[in-house]
Amino acid sequence: MLVMGLACILRDAGITNGLIACVDPDVRYARFHFQAVLASSIACAFGVFVVARVWPGLVGEIVQSAGWLALLVILEGLSLTGTAMAQKRFRFRGLACVEMLAVGAWLAVLLLGNRAATGYWLLLQARLAEVGVRAVLVGALETWKHAGFTMERHILRYYARFARYGAPHALVENGVAQVDSLLLSAFSGVYELGLYERIQQFIRIPLSLSVNLIDKVALASYSRHQNEPASLRRLLRMFTAATFFASLAVVGILTLILPWFLRWSVGSDWAGRLGPLWWAAVPVMILRPTVWCLGGFFQGIGNIRSLFHFLLFGFAAVVAIGPVMVLPFGAKGMLLTQGVAHLLLLGYQFRLTRRWFGAQT
Repeated sequence: MLVMGLACILRDAGITNGLIACVDPDVRYARFHFQAVLASSIACAFGVFVVARVWPGLVGEIVQSAGWLALLVILEGLSLTGTAMAQKRFRFRGLACVEMLAVGAWLAVLLLGNRAATGYWLLLQARLAEVGVRAVLVGALETWKHAGFTMERHILRYYARFARYGAPHALVENGVAQVDSLLLSAFSGVYELGLYERIQQFIRIPLSLSVNLIDKVALASYSRHQNEPASLRRLLRMFTAATFFASLAVVGILTLILPWFLRWSVGSDWAGRLGPLWWAAVPVMILRPTVWCLGGFFQGIGNIRSLFHFLLFGFAAVVAIGPVMVLPFGAKGMLLTQGVAHLLLLGYQFRLTRRWFGAQT
């Protein structure tokens, strides 16, 4: 899975951000993105195949499925250009239909697939069905309009600016996703890590019901109006306010029904253990969606350098505060660390946002 994740990072290398942020209507930008992602997907697929076949200690199922894993990498790459272009053109109804059909294919394989297949093979078949359907349908919607070859120097320079920060950004982002678990394992133990991982299921709820509902529309809107500071300011205020108040409302409702909600979702035993962690998790549940919303603004306008700085800032804050809080308080300390880190990061984001708008006037 680590190799698959690394392959996905190297396949894109940040250039999809460049395509989304591009305001030049020249079709050659999308065409170059398609050929670059296709070439890197084939290269990464070859790397996955070789590693799965020769890496010592891998279980037999992974070795036997090396070719299918390589195909999975290529199929996922085929839909990237079309998805980005559909977002830029606000074709969200079409994308929603594609996603429903892709998820339907995944579910159909799980429910109706080969009952003799082991759990690993059944999940792999379901994933292949999902990405295959998505690649074909997104291809019909957008991708094949941009198939072809181009190699213009100015287009290459444009995407190189994003690749410069995109690949390091994705690698650091992968580390950021693991640093909280690593700190808990090192300074607290398995029990506190288990509590922390379980409460994460509930921390994701405000994120899913706020920024995740509008992020694609917001990203495309920022990209379209990136040369209009007044419109950008208005859009940023609107999406940020909507995200913040939506997350606040969701957290408020969950807090009101917390005892019943925890017993219903995880049972009485876990409810008694997770209840005391809830209040420590409230700050990060409220702040994280807004942090993501502001990050989406800089992604939409193509400021990948600031995105990378945000990531490093958040990572440094967690590493600096985490050990001090985790050692005496365990999982609760890590939740408080995340809350403080997100508050500091939000202040940093506001500062850079004001500076960016100031430079446009």
